Amino acid sequence: HKSAQRLAFHVLNMKKAQTKITAKVYSGENTEFELYSDDGCTYDYEDGAFNLVKLNWSENENTATATTVNSSDSLDKPSVSFEIIK
Repeated sequence: HKSAQRLAFHVLNMKKAQTKITAKVYSGENTEFELYSDDGCTYDYEDGAFNLVKLNWSENENTATATTVNSSDSLDKPSVSFEIIK
């Protein structure tokens, strides 16, 4: 899928919750990506305990957005920042 090639993430430590996420956007065309996270240990995601954030890059508007699709009270909310690579 082409959009996976346009967004990149760096996970610093799998033993700690990732609350600060930098999405590197490689400009050139519109793209979108869904970023999923859960506790990584239980099946609580089956009951809705997960975060889902939709990331979108609009080449024409030169803007990146992060929209929360699902947010669980039991998990830390990730904050997403963007680094645009031209």
